[in-house]
Amino acid sequence: MTALLETIGSLAILASIAANLSTLRRKLRRR
Repeated sequence: MTALLETIGSLAILASIAANLSTLRRKLRRR
């Protein structure tokens, strides 16, 4: 269970980072 939770946590972090990068790209494109 702990291993699964760790993998899920890492995936969630990667997803959040990807979302932030996409938003930053959109902001840069708007400029």
